[in-house]
Amino acid sequence: MTAFHSTTAALPPRIVIFFVAAQVFSTLLSAASAGSGAVPANATARSWGYGWECQTGYIEDGDACQAINKPSNAFFTGSSFGKGWSCLRGFREDGDQCKKVALPSNAFLKESTYGSGWECERGFVKDGTSCQPIVVPEKAYLIEGSYGRPWKCRRGYREQGEACEPIRLPPNAYLTDSSFGRGWECERGLKEQGDACIEITVPDNAFLSGSATDRHWECRRGYREKKDRCIAIGVPQNAYLLATTKYGKGWACERGFRERTDSCEKVLVPANAYLNDRGTDWKCSRGFRKADDRCARILVPQHGFIDSSGNNWKCSAPYRREGDACVES
Repeated sequence: MTAFHSTTAALPPRIVIFFVAAQVFSTLLSAASAGSGAVPANATARSWGYGWECQTGYIEDGDACQAINKPSNAFFTGSSFGKGWSCLRGFREDGDQCKKVALPSNAFLKESTYGSGWECERGFVKDGTSCQPIVVPEKAYLIEGSYGRPWKCRRGYREQGEACEPIRLPPNAYLTDSSFGRGWECERGLKEQGDACIEITVPDNAFLSGSATDRHWECRRGYREKKDRCIAIGVPQNAYLLATTKYGKGWACERGFRERTDSCEKVLVPANAYLNDRGTDWKCSRGFRKADDRCARILVPQHGFIDSSGNNWKCSAPYRREGDACVES
């Protein structure tokens, strides 16, 4: 080791790192080669790296390859894990043997041999070790991949115990695909009452709605519901109808007008002012401030300026505000 240090002492750091890595790799390779030993019988040297592996039909046992005791109706897996063998299709593992899967009538082998190893054909259901036929009632059909009953009633019929009973359709009704409720709905303009469809009474200035409310109708635009009638909404001058008129007054004032009881009053904008964003009031222009019903000019003293609000003033540094003047701090 002293000789190694003396050799590399004068070399650059990168060269020293290379020499150290080469020394470590050489040491590991020598140890691996020494530990691999000779290739035992029924084994072959690996084509990559070092060491050896057992041939097909043999499994590693310490430093040797022992023959795998493969039962009848099995094949070698070539894996070094497990028993080294697996049963052929149609057979399943039972201890150290492969027993034939007992396939009942109207069944087929599954891809996997776990469990019973078989499934029933369409139209049959597993019952222990046999496949029993599914009893499909009249006016029904088989369904796949579902839980519960393996059959479903045809359109126009519904389950009643183990049978399919016809849905009694009243006049002016049509069948639905829903398995809940009555199985039918009334035509447009009619509503359910008991087992019948009766006409919906639509008041003046109303129309049939698609929602299944108690009334089944809604008032036209410009009208609102009051008991069983549609009453006109009184829209004052300089106002307009809102999109939703069910709540409140149902109208709003035009821009430039403000609500006063049931009317719209014009907003009087003084000189040097403008309407606010909502259009229901006014604001003073920059450089003016509100004084009762007018806009008074802001008097800015020396060393002062109009602030960001536009309706007041501040002093420039290093001055400070004192009354209506800017004094030096």
